[in-house]
Amino acid sequence: MIPPRALGDDRIEDESESEILLVCPISKGWGGRTARTAVRAAHPGTAVGWEDRIYEVLAAEPRSDGTMRYRLAPWEESQAIRSFERYDAEAERVRSAARQDLAAGIRKRRWSIVLAPFAGLLPGSVQKGMERDFGAPALAMTISSALPLFVVGFLGLFRNLLEVAGGQLGWPTWVAPPASIAMYLFVESALRLASAIAGGEPMGSLPFVLAYTAWKEARGESPEKSPGGAASSAAAATGASPDAKSSETSRH
Repeated sequence: MIPPRALGDDRIEDESESEILLVCPISKGWGGRTARTAVRAAHPGTAVGWEDRIYEVLAAEPRSDGTMRYRLAPWEESQAIRSFERYDAEAERVRSAARQDLAAGIRKRRWSIVLAPFAGLLPGSVQKGMERDFGAPALAMTISSALPLFVVGFLGLFRNLLEVAGGQLGWPTWVAPPASIAMYLFVESALRLASAIAGGEPMGSLPFVLAYTAWKEARGESPEKSPGGAASSAAAATGASPDAKSSETSRH
């Protein structure tokens, strides 16, 4: 019988009629055979279609150098196949692409955490999309961006009230802005915090939502495909569905 060939950087460490030791640089996610216990029945390992035969993964053994060693044996016909994987060029290409996507998602999530105070200013729908696509913490992004602005708005209002009463504080403008800006930051940030903490919905900052919407439209990519106009923009800010707003309008 012609022995099977390993693919890519995988290599066959040892082989015989009854067993093959396949060493792989990265885990393929194959599971080994589980032994019978007092509370669990025995189950065969992953069935692997390799060239023109089917093998069972007897054991998946992580090694100290980070590689994985799989012990495979010809499949026993009496066993029922519970999990089947192919080991060929196409399957390896799919696994490689999945690993690259996973690594890219991890990198994006890390950056979303580092840049959370800025990413939280984006429309709520964008933040939820980031959470769905690569696990970005949407609510935490909203909170981390709204909380500092809430504090700045509060300090600005406090300074202006103190000045009305005849007091004086030597705080810089970026810490305690004028009354109009302070009021806006305080109110909007309070709404955003309430949306994230009480409502469980991420919410962007209106100036950034408008800038994002204008940027998307300038590129010919409408942020919301529905003809809701202003309702769609408001939905983008809060992460709410425009359909929900339309249905409520129709009830009135």
